[in-house]
Amino acid sequence: MNLHQLLHGTLLGTTLIFGVADAATIAQNHAYALRMDRTTAANPRATLTRDDGAFVYPGIAFERRNCRTGVDATPLPEQAQLWFLSVTAQPRPGELRIPTRGGNGCTLVGAFDFHSNDEPPIMPPPGPPGQGTLNAYPTANLVASGPLAIGGASFAWADDIAVVGPQGGEPNGHGACRFAFSYGVANLGSAASTMTLNRLSLETASGTFVHDHKQPALEPAADTQFQFDMTLPPGLSVLTLEVDQPDIVPEGAGSNTYEIPIQLTGPCN
Repeated sequence: MNLHQLLHGTLLGTTLIFGVADAATIAQNHAYALRMDRTTAANPRATLTRDDGAFVYPGIAFERRNCRTGVDATPLPEQAQLWFLSVTAQPRPGELRIPTRGGNGCTLVGAFDFHSNDEPPIMPPPGPPGQGTLNAYPTANLVASGPLAIGGASFAWADDIAVVGPQGGEPNGHGACRFAFSYGVANLGSAASTMTLNRLSLETASGTFVHDHKQPALEPAADTQFQFDMTLPPGLSVLTLEVDQPDIVPEGAGSNTYEIPIQLTGPCN
């Protein structure tokens, strides 16, 4: 998601898991912040930064592990783990392991090497491997809010169908009706969102018509309303709203796509 927003796990005391050869080591001196630079399932990238800013590991690429064909491999960065594979090898290998929306063990794994001056974990007395707590940074959560208004009628995005009469519409040729539309977007998260783009697509028998709306940055609990005109042909159409269509705002789990069929019951004359 350029307009990147931190959607990060601070690996405070970091989630530490060691290889078999290092089973006695269990603690880490520094926390790390994970920023997802790209959250699409096809090509995610991340940057890892130590809490004091001394070391930055940019452009960490990921490969899929244990992911079946067709599974949703969109990363859930708020559940990420940082693994130290060895504290003695040079360079010292590390991995970011991020669960995915598809679950069932499907994990994105990003391998990288720690800088030689990035201190190794503190060595406590011998014992089993330890694991720190993952504290997620506050994140934005953009959702469609309130009703979808078409003319003087209101509908929920979860409705099975929106049935609209020609009353309140303006004739726009061939029986089509031009209506005033409106919808809202809210930030239900605990952090501000960045600017992004919402896309409305109206699929009709004669083609698909696209309307893009610039989505301003929103503070937590804030919302914004969009008003515009759109033409409906007689019969059945399908309206799709993609909030944050370019996937600029990393948000973890959850879909930002809403869809509702619209039935225009008669022509505008």
